[in-house]
Amino acid sequence: MGRMVRVDMSTPAVRIEEMPASYAELGGRGLTSAIVANEVSPVSEPLGGRNRLVFAPGILSGTGAPNSSRLSIGFKSPLTGGIKESTVGGHRSPQARQARTGGDCGRGASPGRGAICPSPLRGKSRVDPFPGLQGHEEL
Repeated sequence: MGRMVRVDMSTPAVRIEEMPASYAELGGRGLTSAIVANEVSPVSEPLGGRNRLVFAPGILSGTGAPNSSRLSIGFKSPLTGGIKESTVGGHRSPQARQARTGGDCGRGASPGRGAICPSPLRGKSRVDPFPGLQGHEEL
């Protein structure tokens, strides 16, 4: 699968590293669940800085397979304390595959209001004080 983007919101820092062999053949829900199970302590707070927020493209993302370009988002659930996963469609999953990125894994708590937006296709990152908001939306 290639690389994994690791984002630490507390410093803030972005690292791109090789995908560990134990995760190499996983994608989507399998990868998000494996990372949360292996890297998050069962007693850690779901909304605390030790939780992980994992974005992982499905195994068939970026191929011609119908309905395959799904992006899985996994984390430790604040409601149940277990592993929760959700999926979305769009262009991010095929873009991640194109960049040979198997997953994005975030950790830590941001010291202020903002987000780190890793861009493996362009090789740089930026800090956005109001991520995802357009000019017509209220703060």
